[in-house]
Amino acid sequence: MSEELEQWLLANGYNQNDISTFPNTEIALYQSLLDSGDLTLESIQRDPSTPQTGEPPKDATVPEPSTFEAQAGTGATFIPSLLAPQLKSLGLVADDGQKWNPGKAAEFYGFLNEHSKEAGGEGFKDDETGIAEALQYLGELGVAGRDEFMTSNYVVAEDTLAITMPNGKQKVLRAAEMQAINTFTGQSKGDIGKAVWAGARTGTDFRLTLMAQGERERAGLGGTMSQTSAMVAEGLKKFNSNKELAYLFASEMPLDMNPAGDAATGTSTSLTIAEKIFKGESVTEKEMNWKDERFQSYKKLAESGNSFSSNEESLNYLINLGYESRTPEVAISEGTARETFRNLYQSLFLTVPDDETLDAFQQQFEGDISSWSKRQAARNVPWSEKGQMTGDMYGAPTADDSAMGFIQDTDIYSDLYNDEFRRSGLTEEQYAARFGNYALGSFQSPSLVTDAAQAGMRTGNLSTVDSFASTKRGMADPNVKAGFMRAIELMRGQ
Repeated sequence: MSEELEQWLLANGYNQNDISTFPNTEIALYQSLLDSGDLTLESIQRDPSTPQTGEPPKDATVPEPSTFEAQAGTGATFIPSLLAPQLKSLGLVADDGQKWNPGKAAEFYGFLNEHSKEAGGEGFKDDETGIAEALQYLGELGVAGRDEFMTSNYVVAEDTLAITMPNGKQKVLRAAEMQAINTFTGQSKGDIGKAVWAGARTGTDFRLTLMAQGERERAGLGGTMSQTSAMVAEGLKKFNSNKELAYLFASEMPLDMNPAGDAATGTSTSLTIAEKIFKGESVTEKEMNWKDERFQSYKKLAESGNSFSSNEESLNYLINLGYESRTPEVAISEGTARETFRNLYQSLFLTVPDDETLDAFQQQFEGDISSWSKRQAARNVPWSEKGQMTGDMYGAPTADDSAMGFIQDTDIYSDLYNDEFRRSGLTEEQYAARFGNYALGSFQSPSLVTDAAQAGMRTGNLSTVDSFASTKRGMADPNVKAGFMRAIELMRGQ
């Protein structure tokens, strides 16, 4: 730690005891922020022994102290400097930053009062002393605690997917991206907001932090989102900016391990799995299995089509690592492959494939496996700074992947999944189910259901399905006939 950083910490309420507990990952982050002039109390991930929260920064604008608003019990107008930019962005504080907007002071201090009680405190009185105690409590919560307080009481990740950052700025995520993250990681909007904040502080991709934090929680390793983000940053430095290894490193790094010291020993027993892979050292079967599990959700998110992108060569290298043979351990039977294709074909086109189509798929699938098995497997070599790798990085073809590839090359796929489908924002299965289910509710004849649904898929309009009821075939359908009879009976009864 530099003398400048130590003096800064001491001046802001951290004693030598506090400083001695900082891990190297945090010290490196704080040094970087100090060098760039961006280090603030908000950056520190733990509370000082002697918090300075009662005093605003020297360059801050101090509002005129007014104890109460006109209406009794509405709270004081003191604006906490630690949250001032964020409160302003959320509309709680006026644009000039000098006063609360009507009713917002009472709302904020009411939330803070309840937060204190839930934590075992007695709450705060609605007077100057109570407000001073509330501000002190807010400071003692620390960065992570204040993040939790704000995400629990205010919508920082709105339906519009605009996430309000601690500095008051906003990061907007597309709805499709938010849905993909939730689907493949199981993380909530609140978790995503916290990961965005943490990633902004460390200059890392928040999705790496979010996925690593989820794995840490499942493994019982503990740690806050900010600590996990710092581990991602440390991993990126260790592994030549390789995101996949940085994610793996942050997923497994114990909170009480000194990464720089362990790496320096050069012994496998003290290295994480990510470090072993990077150094080209041997990895046990158990460690390989652990590695494979970590990349399941990572791969799905990378392939989901949202803005998160992986290093494809690196990801495939890591997924394929540990599989020496290019021959699948269990041969996929012809019947299983054909059934996989048949089910997918029927779900997308609402009709079953004929034998000729099934035979063509089976031939292509066997050809895919044969071609893959002849290519040289990826070799486990040390990772270079340029990310150079040798051999084929891809895993064995699966019946699911081959079936989808075959189907997407057919004329019927191009016909049904056209521009209207792409504009819908639905998946192929959702798009087909929308029109198929609608046609099932209108017609009884299976062939008419298929034709009407496919016609609707071409136009992207459900009214196209309805129009089939007025055709000669439609008029002969039992469901349509029954509908006409009911209509006639209703007219007779009028």
